Amino acid sequence: EISNRYSEEFMDGLDLGSSLMPPKDLMTSARVMESRCGSILTDSGCIQMTAGQVKASHSDLQPPITHG
Repeated sequence: EISNRYSEEFMDGLDLGSSLMPPKDLMTSARVMESRCGSILTDSGCIQMTAGQVKASHSDLQPPITHG
């Protein structure tokens, strides 16, 4: 499950298998749904993923964008 601070329309067009780099301010997080995921490679290195964990990118240390 992937979520971010952008609209669902943006996510519908995001190819997670693409070699293109996302915008630097893209805030993403991944919730691990199955234990057999193993690990993922990030800018910070390899991260082990286990069921129930939520891993977020380092960009979520920035203040969230609020509307209105």
